Amino acid sequence: MALHMKSSIAAVLMLAGLGLATQAANADALDDITKAGAINVGIFSDFPPFSSASADMSIKGY
Repeated sequence: MALHMKSSIAAVLMLAGLGLATQAANADALDDITKAGAINVGIFSDFPPFSSASADMSIKGY
């Protein structure tokens, strides 16, 4: 029983640590975006009605 409890506690602590690491990575990404002043987004140009190229090759869609 004690071994099962220790394993459970270790698993919970490990998952909590992974959650904190993810938050730190997101904070770094936000800082990078803020410094750059822009976000580059890739889209498909042939996925109507969400996005498609018009006659003048500009992207239209939602």
